[in-house]
Amino acid sequence: MEETIGERLKTLREKKRYTQLRLAKNLKISNKLISMWESGKTIPSVKMLILLADYFDCSLDYLVRGKKNIVILDPAPQVIIGKPPYTEIIDPYLKVSAKLALMNEGISVSLLQRRLGIGFTRASNIMELLEEKKIIAPVSGKVMRDVIIDKNDFEKIFNEKFND
Repeated sequence: MEETIGERLKTLREKKRYTQLRLAKNLKISNKLISMWESGKTIPSVKMLILLADYFDCSLDYLVRGKKNIVILDPAPQVIIGKPPYTEIIDPYLKVSAKLALMNEGISVSLLQRRLGIGFTRASNIMELLEEKKIIAPVSGKVMRDVIIDKNDFEKIFNEKFND
C-alpha cells in the first residue's frame, strides 16, 4: 500500500526526534492539526506543504507523491569559482544546477526541487546564484528560466569539461 502524506510527515518528524507538540511550536500551529495530518483525517494546505518541505529540507514531490527516485547528479563537496584572490565557495549544487539548465534548455525552482531533492528555499537561492553568475536569464514572467551560456561557457566558468 502506498504511503500517505501524513505517514511521510510522521516519518520526517520522527527522524528529527520531534514530538508533535515541538513541531507545532516550531511551525506556530496547533499540535492537533499535525495529529490530524498524520492520522490522515486531513491534509496540509499547499502553503503549509511548501513550509513543511522547506522545514524538512525535502521536495514537494516527496511530500505529496512520495517520489524517492530523484536523480541526483553527483555534486562536489564545494564549488570554487574564479582564481585567487577572487575565489569564492558557493552552494555545491550550483554546478549540477548549471548542467541541468543546459541539458533541459531552461531551469525552474520546481525542476531543481524534483531533480535534486532539495527544498524550495535552497532551490530559490540556487536560482539567484545562477542569475548572479549570468548562467540564466533574469525573470521574464515564465516559470522556466532561459539559459544564457553554452557548454563552452560552462567549461570556462567551472574549469571542467561538460559531459552530457
